[in-house]
Amino acid sequence: MLRLLLSSSPPAASSMSSAAALAWRRHLRGIKDAVIVHWKRVNLLRIHRNFLGEDLGHLGTKELQQLENQLDMSLRQIRSTKTQVMHGQISDLLRKEQMLLEANHELRRKLEECDATIERYSRTTKEQNQNVPNSSHHQAAQFEGVLDHSQCNNTLQIGYNPPEVTDHHGLQSSTQSHSGLFVPGTWVL
Repeated sequence: MLRLLLSSSPPAASSMSSAAALAWRRHLRGIKDAVIVHWKRVNLLRIHRNFLGEDLGHLGTKELQQLENQLDMSLRQIRSTKTQVMHGQISDLLRKEQMLLEANHELRRKLEECDATIERYSRTTKEQNQNVPNSSHHQAAQFEGVLDHSQCNNTLQIGYNPPEVTDHHGLQSSTQSHSGLFVPGTWVL
């Protein structure tokens, strides 16, 4: 049918004007392009079904061998790409692991320094309490809670909070609001 359309010339070409003949040729070219696109689509669908292992009955031995070779090459390329992606992911994970190990080592070192500082402070306080005969045990009891790691707040808070002020009625007040709003005169980071 395509050959029929392409081989036919416009009706009464001698009687048509050149503009009409040009329009007729454009029309035929549009039909030809549409038919070519349709056949390409049909061919791609057939190839796709063949790659899926469907509709293979009409293929000969040579075509089946070519299809098998194409599938083998595609599979090798897919596996190679997958392997490269996995190697990249593994190297990223190894880098992250190394960074976490370094951070963990640094935190462990800081914790050991803090423990050593607390131990030195504890020994110094005990020595001072032993050297002063009239010392009350109030100071020792006061610092016991400080040295207990289970009650430690491990967050770092840097800033300035003014001391609480006692007014003339004996009530304590603070310039910092407990609502979490910023009050001039306080620093919080």
